Amino acid sequence: MLSRIAAVVLSFCPTSALAQEWKEPDVEEATEHPLLKFYPQSSVREYTDTAFDSVELFTGYDRKQGERVSTTVEGRVIKIHA
Repeated sequence: MLSRIAAVVLSFCPTSALAQEWKEPDVEEATEHPLLKFYPQSSVREYTDTAFDSVELFTGYDRKQGERVSTTVEGRVIKIHA
């Protein structure tokens, strides 16, 4: 019985450490997009806003050739790492 109680108590220890990370403040430059909001209790660790850049996006898979199909998109790029 005592071992079960100890197991329950120890199972909550890792989650309490993760809960403290949720309270960390965001990076100063991080701003929400008008259409996409940050999750509640989330924190932004890295934020980059590039005026003009290109990114290769995966758009599909060609089954006949067995290759990935991608498209290059250019413009403003915002990267948010939470």
